[in-house]
Amino acid sequence: MKFAQDGLYYLHSLVIWRGIRQDPVIRAFEYLLNLLLDDEKMGIYILDNYYSFLHTFTRHCRWDVYGFSWAHYILELVRKDENIFSLYAEGIDYDSIPNRLIELADHDLLMISNLADLSWDVIVSEIGSRAGYDDIQYIFKDRYDARAIDELNCQSLAQYYRHNGCGLFSIYRGFRWRKGPDGIGYLDGIENIDPIRMDDLIGYEEQKQRLIDNTKILLSGRSANNVLLYGDKGTGKSSMVKALLNEFYSEGLRIVEVPKENLCDYYDILSMLEGRSQKFILFIDDLSFEDTEPEYKHIKALLEGGLKERPQNIVIYATSNRRHLIRQSFDDRDEVIPADAIQEKLSLSDRFGITLTFVSPSQEEYIEIIEGIAKNRGIDMKRDVLIERALAWEKLYNGRSGRTARQFIDHIDGGISNG
Repeated sequence: MKFAQDGLYYLHSLVIWRGIRQDPVIRAFEYLLNLLLDDEKMGIYILDNYYSFLHTFTRHCRWDVYGFSWAHYILELVRKDENIFSLYAEGIDYDSIPNRLIELADHDLLMISNLADLSWDVIVSEIGSRAGYDDIQYIFKDRYDARAIDELNCQSLAQYYRHNGCGLFSIYRGFRWRKGPDGIGYLDGIENIDPIRMDDLIGYEEQKQRLIDNTKILLSGRSANNVLLYGDKGTGKSSMVKALLNEFYSEGLRIVEVPKENLCDYYDILSMLEGRSQKFILFIDDLSFEDTEPEYKHIKALLEGGLKERPQNIVIYATSNRRHLIRQSFDDRDEVIPADAIQEKLSLSDRFGITLTFVSPSQEEYIEIIEGIAKNRGIDMKRDVLIERALAWEKLYNGRSGRTARQFIDHIDGGISNG
């Protein structure tokens, strides 16, 4: 059964991309090939494992993007695999990659291309013959997916890694730092990023421009400042940071959300991100501390670097409703040196290089935000009616803010759409 022997040979011969064998679909496929080479295995057992393999494939493939393409699934595995070649190619031009490394990569990619080009009609026919059935389900697209297989060459992949990065950073724009059951932190890719753009944010033009300018400094490879965005609730602080990702993703920007309670992991986070070709914003939303919370010492170390200097490809952007990030208590006044205790806590916000202030809009500014969002949404309503309803809405709900304006537009947009 040559196709099964060949398939195992292609997998077992991998050197650089050997890590793709840990993928659940590839593991299930490798097990299926081994079953087909075992003459003692019952056909019905092989059939069960074939359908188990299909089940695994349908759970993991991006069928909504590529359809049920075996070749494209393998291409995606290759693209997101972190290995010595992909990490080299992410950081340097193709011509600078060592020749021996390119030779090894060429070997692997030939094996992988052969794997992607395996004939599923032959595989399914053999399974049906062993099981005694001739109506075996076949879900894959045409055997030869030329576009995917053409991408499985060294130079194309090097260009892909150089532009998009490798591993998780080639797939996701944003991440959350999470803790696993074992207490070990990891980056969790975010599938559906908020699509908000800077043009969607009406007002706060000075704050917007200063944040963009600082982010461009980061993307240029120079030392950028950490930024604190503080002010009234609903004024668009978090939205402005998220909008940066949609503006500058193609230039290598990524955002990592770090919950306040996980700031103690900052050494692990920095170690994971430094040295990558991408530039990272560590985003801490709604940052504030009670005086009894010790976590503020971690943000202090993160801002100042501690023993480990903050890598140049990383900045911290934080939002807060408080100008002074740590609530002061009367206990501070009972310290032996009260001025030192109070000053340490009040000075935390000053450790950010840039502070941007957001205040609730005036009525005129609120109306300008309403009109801007309505225009962007294509809402056709008489101006005086729109303004009258908007002012009534803000009196009933949450007061004047960009968030209130968006909620009002969502309300009337839904009414227009439904009515």
